[in-house]
This record gives sequence, structure tokens and C-alpha cells, in this order.
Amino acid sequence: MEEMPDRLQNPYKQIISWIKREIYDLEGLQESIDSVKMIEKIIANTKKEVASQKTYVDDLNNRKTSLKTIWRTITMRK
Repeated sequence: MEEMPDRLQNPYKQIISWIKREIYDLEGLQESIDSVKMIEKIIANTKKEVASQKTYVDDLNNRKTSLKTIWRTITMRK
């Protein structure tokens, strides 16, 4: 009986600790979801850039000249 108070813990401290761990888990999940969305945006932008560069290369291969292709050739930009 005398050892019983030493073995007992405050249950509210355990609940608070559990809730904090759950919050950290949810924050990590949210961070993962945000990372996936950012990577999807990067992939979409890269696909657009590849398509743009492909049309540019096709124009150069077909010897089509326009102001846009001349400007790109001079400035080496999009």
C-alpha cells in the first residue's frame, strides 16, 4: 500500500503527451501533402517547358523562321 502512490501517475499528463504526439503526426502528414503538391506543380511546369522547347526545336528543324524563333536564337531564352 505504501508504494502505491509512487507507482501512480497523473493521467492528464499522459493524455497531454499523447495529444502532442498526435499533433506532431498530423503536422508531418500535412507537410508531406504540401511537398507532394509542390512536386506536382514542378512536374507540370517542366512538362510545359518541354513542350515549348519541342515546338521550338521542331520549328528550327523545319527551318521555319518567325520573330519568336529569331528572338529565341538571339537571346537564348524562351
